[in-house]
Amino acid sequence: MVRNSELPPIGGFASVFARAIKDAVEERGLSGSEIGRRLGRAQSYASLRLNGRRAWDLYEVDAIADMLGVSTDEFPSSIRGFDSRRPLHGSH
Repeated sequence: MVRNSELPPIGGFASVFARAIKDAVEERGLSGSEIGRRLGRAQSYASLRLNGRRAWDLYEVDAIADMLGVSTDEFPSSIRGFDSRRPLHGSH
């Protein structure tokens, strides 16, 4: 079994998106425990995703958009600092 501290960080879009979600969640005063509870998961599950150690799945992104009070259509652009037009590192 791999310890959480030994997990490699996620990369690319998933990493950028995880950071944007974490910032938006913190900005609204939600905790990892609260996110986990609302997703029906443990706090550690949410923490791994909020800290970029595991990627969010699309169902979770849907649920988080709902928690933040934004539609999934506007979710990426509603997150401060997230620019979907900006190329990711290494992209052309």
